[in-house]
Amino acid sequence: ETYLRAYCAYLQDDWEEWLPLAEFAHNNHDSETTGMSPFFANYGFHPRMGMEFPVSPPKDEPAANFVRRLLEIHQRLQEEMHYAQAKYEDSANRRRTPAPRYQVGDEVWLSSKNITTRRPTKKLDSLWLGPYPIVQVVSPLVYKLELPSTMRMRPVFHTNLLRPAATDPLTGQRPENPGPVIVDNQVVYRVDEILDSRRHYGHIQYLVKWSGWDIKDATWEPIEHVDGLDAQKEFHESYPDKPAPAPALRRSARRSSRLERGALTTFDRASKVAETAQVAHIDDINQASNREV
Repeated sequence: ETYLRAYCAYLQDDWEEWLPLAEFAHNNHDSETTGMSPFFANYGFHPRMGMEFPVSPPKDEPAANFVRRLLEIHQRLQEEMHYAQAKYEDSANRRRTPAPRYQVGDEVWLSSKNITTRRPTKKLDSLWLGPYPIVQVVSPLVYKLELPSTMRMRPVFHTNLLRPAATDPLTGQRPENPGPVIVDNQVVYRVDEILDSRRHYGHIQYLVKWSGWDIKDATWEPIEHVDGLDAQKEFHESYPDKPAPAPALRRSARRSSRLERGALTTFDRASKVAETAQVAHIDDINQASNREV
């Protein structure tokens, strides 16, 4: 699950493509408990990756020797598992500590265990959300967080659902959200990607991830805010079955006070304005010529 969670797309529709690689990596990885991989435990050898060259010609092994070697491996597995269980139990008893105490202003990660997100599958969703600042200490075990307005829930959580966030991130590790760009005296936010689409009260809406903002800050926007952008075209090419406007009802792209797709949208608009001005100039020349005649 950890492997798939890290590599699958936002809509989680490509997890089956990563499953064989995840399964092979897991089965060929040495277990901390047994000290050997599941492949080796079952077959007595490690599988070839397809890139290795045999150092020496393989030798035929009698069946009796092969069975005896597997029995030795399984016996060793049982011994290692008993030892590991005792080790884990002793380590857990030594490390049991009281719940961490937080103060107002501390930032914590919030467990997504009881939270429903927009993503299709809970199993492949992020395990932790945030980080979010603590705004009130309700009790030594209960804290109130400052959540985004898009998370419509009671912002009070038990400490078991919280995990401390790093207080000294590396430079550039957690950049501040960028402010809007001013284009022609209008406030403009840049679109990074369209994540999803839906029908809302009979109208098409798009889930927009903004450039420089975290995915948790993505917002549902009406079609007027993204119609004609490259991001809209790329989304429907990748997900042709997702809700989309009918071709006959497609409205012309309009500028919005909320967004543009980088400099490309501004460049296209400037070119269109220049083209219109050129046509108007030619019309003026033609009219002047007619008057002279």
